[in-house]
Amino acid sequence: AEQRMQGGSDLVYCVTFSADGAWLASGSGDGSIRLWDATTGALLRATQQADTRGKLHFSPTDILILASSSYDLITLWDVDSGKMIRSFAGCFFAVFSPDGRTIATPRSADYRDLLLVNAETGALRL
Repeated sequence: AEQRMQGGSDLVYCVTFSADGAWLASGSGDGSIRLWDATTGALLRATQQADTRGKLHFSPTDILILASSSYDLITLWDVDSGKMIRSFAGCFFAVFSPDGRTIATPRSADYRDLLLVNAETGALRL
């Protein structure tokens, strides 16, 4: 059966399921990230970000969301609280490692370098 959810007041640019399939996150041109119950379609919470025209990624443990924008900014969000934990400027996309402890992102003036960042602390891994 078809189920519709209102994704925001602008176009929906990205959508992703949590690893366990319980949640669905969407990012729209109005700057919102919306978290949905994937079974019922109920809106659980909405957060505000400057731009969500990139991609969204749940951490493998489903406790964090990485949101990329079209303005070279990655933000890390806590799923439970809906609060932004930290941001990474100069990055246009990022992914979690399989254990969720590390974030990998290309970063520099020409995007030829990769950075590995501790997801919990934000510290660079060397």
